[in-house]
Amino acid sequence: MKSTRKKVIKSKNKDGAVSKSRKAIKNIFDIFKKRKRITVLSSIIILVIITILVLIPIIRKSSLNKVVIKIDDMEYTKSDFMVYFYSVKYDYFGNDIDNATSENMKIVINEETNKTLGEYLKDKTLDELKTASVVKEFASKNNISLTEEDYKELKKEKEKYIDSIGGKRKFNKLLSSNNFTEESYDRMAETDKLYSKILEKLYSKGKRKDLTDEELANARLNYDNRYFKIEQVILTTIDVETRKNLSDTVINQKSVLASTIHDLAVDGNDFEELVRKYSEAALDKEPPYYEYYKSGELLSEIENAIVGLGNDEVSDVIQTNYALHIVKRLELDDSKFDEYLEELREQKALRDIKDSLDSIKIIFHDAYNKINF
Repeated sequence: MKSTRKKVIKSKNKDGAVSKSRKAIKNIFDIFKKRKRITVLSSIIILVIITILVLIPIIRKSSLNKVVIKIDDMEYTKSDFMVYFYSVKYDYFGNDIDNATSENMKIVINEETNKTLGEYLKDKTLDELKTASVVKEFASKNNISLTEEDYKELKKEKEKYIDSIGGKRKFNKLLSSNNFTEESYDRMAETDKLYSKILEKLYSKGKRKDLTDEELANARLNYDNRYFKIEQVILTTIDVETRKNLSDTVINQKSVLASTIHDLAVDGNDFEELVRKYSEAALDKEPPYYEYYKSGELLSEIENAIVGLGNDEVSDVIQTNYALHIVKRLELDDSKFDEYLEELREQKALRDIKDSLDSIKIIFHDAYNKINF
């Protein structure tokens, strides 16, 4: 007899399929909820990061724009201070400015006062800011200001500088790593241009504050006493790359050669030809080989020898720490005299400008003491 009962297995398969389907939907829903929570959390994190990235430059700019010092009626921000600080560092370190690290700033350079390099450079920067203030006041009192043409020149000079260091990206990196803004850079350049205009408008030849007749007469005497025109044969006694002394044998050979050259010069041989033929400093150079030097620019051994020479006289062989020298003193001409006068005019301008430094009023803000290097 056949059973009328439904096959349980068939019924069971249907119920199982429905159950699995519901379970799958539930799992998907749970995953969606989890993912939704993850997505929301991720969005919050991303939003926080974006906010931080946006706020950092704003906070940094706000910090750099804080006034740190007031000189007379002129306010200077931290950024203004740091651009002058960078200039002072560059003057101190030159091309080795990468050595101006925070650690090096802590080096004590004066044991009596216990002053560090950073403190010394900070003082020098303050001097530069004081001078900048006086320059601006001096220009204002003498009705000197920048013209549209001056600003065009400044723009070209800035573009040239940016190109010289590798482009805008490197320029921005320079600003950021040294904590000053482009606006502060521009303001310093404008002050420098004002100073140049002061020299041009007031102290150049024939202008109101030019050198007096007495100053010009003294300049002539000083020029004749302080400048030298010389030719010299140089035979190095060190390796120019390693800066180490050459062997005794090589130095002895060069000493013999130097004596021979000296004798040829004293006997009346063409000194320029001796320079061309023997001087290691003349390699890859074209005549004439004479050079001008101001007192203090030469090694003392060489300058002392030159002072005792008359025109067209040749020195004995002079030995310095790096070479053997045979020097001929030439009659001084006026080719450097105009350059010397310009130097004196600038010195006169600086004296006049700096006469006002003692009367300026300085107010230090709290932010000044917090400047770090």
